[in-house]
Amino acid sequence: MKAELLEKIEKIRDFAEKSKINRIEGKKSKIGIITSGVSYLYVKEALNELKLDLPILKLGFFYPLPENKIKNFLKGFKKILVVEELENFLEREIRGIAKDVNPKVKIFGKDLLSEVGELRPENVIEAVAKFSRQKI
Repeated sequence: MKAELLEKIEKIRDFAEKSKINRIEGKKSKIGIITSGVSYLYVKEALNELKLDLPILKLGFFYPLPENKIKNFLKGFKKILVVEELENFLEREIRGIAKDVNPKVKIFGKDLLSEVGELRPENVIEAVAKFSRQKI
C-alpha cells in the first residue's frame, strides 16, 4: 500500500504545482511574503493598512509542498517573510528550498512573529511593517 500512497502523493504534488489554489499575486519587488490559511487574510489586511503591494505566494495547501512553485517565487528576492500560525513548518521548509535557488535571500518568520499564542492581525501588521521598514 505504500507504493500506492506515494503515487497518490505525487499526483497531489503535480496538482499543487499547477493549481491556482497555490498562487502568486501582487507587484514585483525585492521583498515578498509566503503565507497560507487565515494568515493570508491577515497579510492582505496588513498590506492594505500599510498601503503596500508586495508579491505574495499564497499556499492553499502545503502537503505535499509545491516545491517548484516556491523555487520560482524565491528567485530574485532579497528578503522573504513567512507568515504562518504557531510552528514554523513553512519557514523551515522554505529555508531549505532557498539554499538551492537563492542562497542569498534572507528568510524572516518567527523572529518577527511569535510561536506562542494566537496569530492576530495586529501582530502581522507590526511584522510586515518591520519587514518592509514602513511606519505604522
